[in-house]
Amino acid sequence: MIPFPKVHIAQSVLNRIMNTLDDAGPLSPPVEQPIIPDPTAEGLAIDQHVNTPAAPAAALPGNEEATDQGMVQSSLEGGSPFSGALLGNIPV
Repeated sequence: MIPFPKVHIAQSVLNRIMNTLDDAGPLSPPVEQPIIPDPTAEGLAIDQHVNTPAAPAAALPGNEEATDQGMVQSSLEGGSPFSGALLGNIPV
């Protein structure tokens, strides 16, 4: 059995690794900085969409009269005029 001093073997291995890395150059491609979106612009766009009222929905073609009657009947019975808005407007 040949005695090898552990320190010398470890130093030799590290030297070989370092030499290989020096010859190979960088191991990964250069990393580009990510583009960070401007939160102010996105926040303004969200505020604009949230504060814009929704467009009114119309009854399906051919169901206008039934929808109007449903809203009037619901309103006369003490309900909301909008609770019968879909009456006659749901295709079966």
